[in-house]
Amino acid sequence: MPGIGGCVSHSWLRRSAFLLVAALMIGLAPVVAVAEEDCGPITSSVVMTEALLACWDGWIIGDDDTDDITVDLDGLTITGRGIYATGANITVRNGTLHGTDAPRFTTGINAAISTDAVLEDLTIIGYSLGVELGARTSLRNSHLEGNGSGAFNYWGYDAWIRDNRFKDNRWGIAYISGGGATITGNHFEGNRAGVQAGISADGGLENSIIRSNRFERNGFGVAIEQFLGANDVMIEDNEILASESSGIAVISIYYNGFTTGGGRNVTIRNNVVEGSGTSPETVTTCLSEAEGCVSRLANDGITVLAWDPAIPPTITVAANRTIGNAGHGIYAPGVTDGGGNLATANGSTPPCVGVNCVDESAEPTFPDVPAGHAFHDEIAWMVNERITTGFDDGTFRPTAPVSRQAMAAFLYRQAGEPAVSVDAGFTDVPTDHPFHDEIAWMVNEGITTGFNDGTFRPTAPVSRQAMAAFLYRQAGEPAVSVDAGFTDVPTDHPFHDEIAWMVNEGITTGLNDGTFRSTQAVTRQAAAAFLYRAAGD
Repeated sequence: MPGIGGCVSHSWLRRSAFLLVAALMIGLAPVVAVAEEDCGPITSSVVMTEALLACWDGWIIGDDDTDDITVDLDGLTITGRGIYATGANITVRNGTLHGTDAPRFTTGINAAISTDAVLEDLTIIGYSLGVELGARTSLRNSHLEGNGSGAFNYWGYDAWIRDNRFKDNRWGIAYISGGGATITGNHFEGNRAGVQAGISADGGLENSIIRSNRFERNGFGVAIEQFLGANDVMIEDNEILASESSGIAVISIYYNGFTTGGGRNVTIRNNVVEGSGTSPETVTTCLSEAEGCVSRLANDGITVLAWDPAIPPTITVAANRTIGNAGHGIYAPGVTDGGGNLATANGSTPPCVGVNCVDESAEPTFPDVPAGHAFHDEIAWMVNERITTGFDDGTFRPTAPVSRQAMAAFLYRQAGEPAVSVDAGFTDVPTDHPFHDEIAWMVNEGITTGFNDGTFRPTAPVSRQAMAAFLYRQAGEPAVSVDAGFTDVPTDHPFHDEIAWMVNEGITTGLNDGTFRSTQAVTRQAAAAFLYRAAGD
C-alpha cells in the first residue's frame, strides 16, 4: 500500500474515496421506503417520536421546494439507515444514528446537495461515511465513531466543523476537493489505518483553517497531499500527540506531467507535536517522470515534501514545538523559516532540517549561569520558553536589577506575543519606543497603569511590590483571604493582597529574616524564579 504520495497513480485515499463516492451516487443513496401513506419525505419541522421513527427504512429531509426544516431527534436512535438532506437550512440535532445493520456504503447524514445544513449534538456510529458535507455545512458538538470517515467532503465549500469528537474512524475528516473549511476545537483520537489521519486532504482544503484541535494516536495528525492544490491553508495552535506517522505532513506532488499548483501560502505555526513516528508510513513526492520521485519515512514531528518544478512552494513553518518524535522535529527543506521553532529530544540529528530550531534539551549557554547556579533551572526555563535571550554579550546578568521595560517584555513573550493595536499612552513611551508594544499590551491587559504623572519609566528597576502587582493582575486579581506573613507587610500595606497572593501561590517565601522588602529592586534571577513559579513549573 503506498503512502500519502505517489508518482504514477493516485494515492490510496483518492482511489478509495472515488470508489466510495461512486457507490453512493449510483443507486446506494438512502431509499425512502414509505411504510404508511403519511410517512413520506419530511417537509416541515418535527420533533421525532418512536412512532414516526418506525415509518422509514431511510429518510429524505426536504425537497427542491422546501427549506428551513428542523428535525429534532429528541434523544432517539436511528438504527441501520441514514438521512438524506436536500434543500437549504436543514437542521438535524439531538440524537443518535447507528449504522450497525446498514447496507454497505450507507452514509449517516448525507448533506452533499444541501446548503447551510446544521448538524449538531449528534452521535453517529458505524457508517461508511458519518457525514457527507455540503455547501456551508455546520457540524458541531457531535461524536463520530467507528465510521469509514467521520466527515467527508467531495464538493462542498465553507464548512464549519467545530467542537466535535472523531474517534476510531479510518479518517476523522477526509477532503477530496472543495475548501473554505474552518476546523477548530475538535478532538481526534485513534483515527488510523495505515495512511489514515485525524484530518486528511487529498487535494482539497484550499482557503481553510485548521486551528486549536487536539489529536491523539492517529495515523497522521494532519496529512495534506496537494494533488489538486491546497493553497492558503493555515495549520495553527494544534496539539498533536503520539501519531503513528508524522504529526503534520504536507506533500506536494507532480503527477504524469501535471504540476500540483499546491503549496501556495500554507502556514504551519504554533503547533505542539509530540511522540510522532511510532509506526510510520512512507511518503513520496515526484519532481517529474524524468527526474523521478523522492520518498521518505514519515516519522518526523512535521514533514514537508514540497516539490513543484513549475512554481516553488510558499510554505511557512514558524513557532512550532516538537518533542520526542522518532525522526526530526521538523523535516521541511525548501520552506520559509518563520523562526521560533523549538525541538526537544527528537530521534534524528540535526533536530530540524530546512528551518532553524532551538534545541530545548540543550543547556543555556550563559557564562554567568553555570550548571550549579542557584537559579539555573529557572533561567534555563525562561530561555526554553523564549522569554529571554540574554544580552548581546552572551550574558544573563542574574544579579542585575530587572527594568520595567524588560519585565514588560518577559510577560508579553510568556503570553505568546499577541497582536497589539493600541497605544501605550505614556509620555515616555512613544510609538517608536523599542518596547512600545510590550508596554501597550500590559496596559491593555490591565497589568499596569503607570505612574500618576503619566509616565511608565521604562528603564527604572521593578520593585518587588510592583512585581507582585503585575503577576497578581495577570492572574485576574483573585480573592485573597490570607495574611502575607512578613514583618514589613502589614495588612494595611497598599500591596498586601498582591504579596499575600504570591505567598499563597508558592511564588515567594520572602527573605531569610522574615521580610519581603517591598520597595527593593527585583533582580533578574529573582524575576526568573517568580515567573517560573507563577507558571506552575
